[in-house]
Amino acid sequence: MACFLPGSRKALKLLLANLLLASLLMLLGGCGPDPQTANGHLAAKNLAMAWRDSLWVQAGLELGLSDANIEALNSGVPLTISVDLRLGRRYQGWAREVRTESFHWRIRYLPLSEHYALENPITRTTENYPRLRTLLTALRLPAWYSTQITAAELGDGNYQMQVRTRLNRLQLPAPLRLPAMFSSQWRLTDRWHTLLVPLPEQPETGGPSL
Repeated sequence: MACFLPGSRKALKLLLANLLLASLLMLLGGCGPDPQTANGHLAAKNLAMAWRDSLWVQAGLELGLSDANIEALNSGVPLTISVDLRLGRRYQGWAREVRTESFHWRIRYLPLSEHYALENPITRTTENYPRLRTLLTALRLPAWYSTQITAAELGDGNYQMQVRTRLNRLQLPAPLRLPAMFSSQWRLTDRWHTLLVPLPEQPETGGPSL
């Protein structure tokens, strides 16, 4: 598919119209690529927690983009992968939500260099990759997320941390949001993973090696 340079409004509008039409046709007619190969997948892997100056959560992201995701990305639509952290205090048979936080990875295609850019929400830097599969391999590496939650804030009690990753459809261009909400090719959302927060035993200064 042709790639449009930034600033080409007519080309971008045409792209969004085509993507919208294709999504609607798939919804109404049930046609499209084989769902076994086209829907993609997303999951959090290598989950762990550690105390340093605060509570840190480790996660790697296993992402397989669908055909529709790749077509949109290569046509100039950025994709946002969100990592959601949800801290809860545990009681007998239930947990009360205490704090939530999200980190947002952003993937863009750079048509001039034909590279892919990955914006890292932890280091606040951008890395460029010559191939999409190389970027996805980098995303799979475990990364540490700082919650800024200290042991003093928690005090006594038992706590859990839940981790989920998802393709953030609310960050898509407005014309794509509605069809993306109903299309299985855009429904890349992992389940919530629950980890018990370890007791902070003489926390070290600094954070885990990133």
